[in-house]
Amino acid sequence: MLPNLEAIGIRVVLELQRYKRIHRNILGSYIGRLPPRPPENILRDLSAPFLSWLKHYELDLLVPIFRLFQSAQGYGYLETVPALYGLMWNTPEVIDIATQQMSGKGKGASLVKTGMG
Repeated sequence: MLPNLEAIGIRVVLELQRYKRIHRNILGSYIGRLPPRPPENILRDLSAPFLSWLKHYELDLLVPIFRLFQSAQGYGYLETVPALYGLMWNTPEVIDIATQQMSGKGKGASLVKTGMG
């Protein structure tokens, strides 16, 4: 039996929302592309590979999406790029744009609603 694609899409969107909350809890809300320098203890945690960080926060469902966002864009591999850089490139605003595109509500290709196209 095939999985319910609508249910999977909803789970992905909910996990992206959770990612945004975690992102803001760690780096705060800020204007612009670069967050303010985090305290040293947070910087140490964010030096781990982005893949390890995602797994630590149980965001495994998002790994394929971040492979697309991160690696396909030329920003490095999840296994080696530090979590800080992954968070800097995948801001809550970027996630909002991607979520709109995946649902067919934004500009560009719709990935979830109609597949690539």
